[in-house]
Amino acid sequence: MSEGNGRGGIGREGGGLGGRRTRGPGGGGADRILPADRGFAGHRATSIELLFDLVFVFAFSQISSFLVHRQSTAQLGQGLVILTLLWWVWAAYAALGNQARGDTAVVKMGFTAGMAAMFITALAIREAWSDAPGGLYAPLVFVYGIIANRVVYCLLAFHIADDDPQLLAYVRRSAVRMAVTSAALLVGAERAGTSQLVLWTLAAVADWLMPRLVPADRGWPVPNAAHFAERHGLILIIAIGELMISVGDGVSVNQEGRHVALSLPVIETGVYCIVLAVCLWWLYFDFVGPPAARRLSVLHGSDRTRFARRAYGLLHFLLIAGVVYIALGLEEVIDVLQRTPDHPDLHAPLPWSALVALYGGTCAYLAAGPAIQRLSTRAPSVLQLGAAVLCLAFLPVAHEVSALAALAFVAGLLVVLVSTEGLRRAHAGLEWW
Repeated sequence: MSEGNGRGGIGREGGGLGGRRTRGPGGGGADRILPADRGFAGHRATSIELLFDLVFVFAFSQISSFLVHRQSTAQLGQGLVILTLLWWVWAAYAALGNQARGDTAVVKMGFTAGMAAMFITALAIREAWSDAPGGLYAPLVFVYGIIANRVVYCLLAFHIADDDPQLLAYVRRSAVRMAVTSAALLVGAERAGTSQLVLWTLAAVADWLMPRLVPADRGWPVPNAAHFAERHGLILIIAIGELMISVGDGVSVNQEGRHVALSLPVIETGVYCIVLAVCLWWLYFDFVGPPAARRLSVLHGSDRTRFARRAYGLLHFLLIAGVVYIALGLEEVIDVLQRTPDHPDLHAPLPWSALVALYGGTCAYLAAGPAIQRLSTRAPSVLQLGAAVLCLAFLPVAHEVSALAALAFVAGLLVVLVSTEGLRRAHAGLEWW
């Protein structure tokens, strides 16, 4: 496919799914081929996009590592700010991949540059809030990586928008917004402390809020519903994989730098980890993701864009954040078990920060799913909402029991939830196993 075929002049009607041609501005110039005309609307996630996502495996791991070495609720908030900033980088590139195929030369080069910038950003995460003595000033390195990603995004966006005046105007507004929020990130990195937290939080909120103030028919359309849903499902699987990585990291070396001896309680934690991973996967890919993908595919034009913003924007971010914080809770369980060098402490409870991460992450995940279902089918799962409330109510009790018992409650709750949801589907004559 030539470079010209990779550029995304996007039709405004029907979400770009109907094959047709439009004239350039003013009706002059050559016909502009829309995505459906070149078989674009049916493309799936490309290998360069999957490679791009793998950088976020490292980024998620770095966030967990940052949080596990800083035991306080305030640090949980700092981790959430970083995760928010990274999420909107990923979401921006996912939108670009939906506009133009990732297997064209220009898009490949852009995604490669974005990967390099994101990897540098991820390297700086552990010192993003508190720079270690010596070396480069990590908060600025983190911000420079974010800015580099935004520059690459804007260049690709201008290329993809081609000669569509409405899309070009949207990209220009996005560039101005990114410049303003990038300036806030730079000032926050220089000042550090409370100023950094306030400015970075405002920048993260602005990155989410300002694009949503743009009418749905004036922003990026969603020409390929299957690709868009697939990309969000893949990044969620990557996040769920962080559960296994977190347990592995905890077993490799604990917070004091000691190697953790393998023991039955550690194996038990590993089993709970797999149970959690499978249940989180099952809840989304059987009960939440498919209805959302179907709803996205039947909508067109601005209706599809509006649904994508609501269901796949903030709500999928809550799913990702929930998984990342559950992973943090798992790693904390391993650390609690191995605080005594000679034998695991089977009765020690989880600290409050770890409980907030484990139980709060589970609640966020269980609340986001029904919210997506409500947008997709108008029938949110009462069972998932009830499980979220029950998990939150058990939080004070979890602080009084052992770390393994607190983890076992979450794993058991999710097993019961998945089984009940499945039996309900079976009674309705729907396949679920």
